[in-house]
Amino acid sequence: MKLLRRRRHVRTGNPVDDDLLARIQAKADLHQPRHWTHYLYVADESTARAAADEVLSDGWDLDRVEPVQGSRGWVVVAEQHDAVLSPDRVAAARRFFESLADRCRGGDYGGWQTEV
Repeated sequence: MKLLRRRRHVRTGNPVDDDLLARIQAKADLHQPRHWTHYLYVADESTARAAADEVLSDGWDLDRVEPVQGSRGWVVVAEQHDAVLSPDRVAAARRFFESLADRCRGGDYGGWQTEV
């Protein structure tokens, strides 16, 4: 008789991240590498460029740094390829991007997305 294994509930300390990881886990293996993208919104170009430098220094790649259409703000889109999304790694990324947003003029961490 085959035993069914229950999937462990992932806990990052953030309910939004926990929900996203649970949704991914329901459809895919969290241990498989995937493309991971984060969004940081700031007030202006100089702030965006400074934030982009910090993003690069923390080991992220930049997808783009550009004005937000229909707004005076800017977006910094950071990414990692072949990222394995463990709860600890997701929590660390949230801490980094929220801390960066707190230090940036008009900063707002817009969250993340990934492939399933």
